[in-house]
Amino acid sequence: MKLNVLERLICQQLLPQETNFANLKLLRKARENLSFTEEQLEALDFKDGVNAEGKPTSRWNQEAMVEIGEQDIKLTVTPIKAIQKALKDLEEEDNKKTGEKGMLKPEHETLYQKFIIDDPLEELEESSKVIPIGEGVNDEEPVKQPEEPKEETPNKSA
Repeated sequence: MKLNVLERLICQQLLPQETNFANLKLLRKARENLSFTEEQLEALDFKDGVNAEGKPTSRWNQEAMVEIGEQDIKLTVTPIKAIQKALKDLEEEDNKKTGEKGMLKPEHETLYQKFIIDDPLEELEESSKVIPIGEGVNDEEPVKQPEEPKEETPNKSA
């Protein structure tokens, strides 16, 4: 899945911190895949700070973000489902400020498109389907299977 710097950071935040034992390793691997190489970290030059409201913030080199662009990030089914659930939960959560449903922010828009609307699990399911022999995967012509001999049924007119 192609993700840019901001999307990778947000995905790491969306992944659950607490889960069952079976998913711990899968989510750790997803976090590793979403993280940055030493060269990318050096170029991005992350700076942590605090905003006027006292909330932690991060800044980084915007030019490096453009240069890095979208990277192909390998995610398995479990992290994809966790990110999808987090995005759907944000969409359904009550906004205390407006009284309406929806806590999605502008930075979630592209992730919502990639994880919910363009559901990557559908593509994964398609690519893992078993294709029966004879359907000619990437062949110019389908492979023909030998025909089974037909049993003749006796005529029961007596």
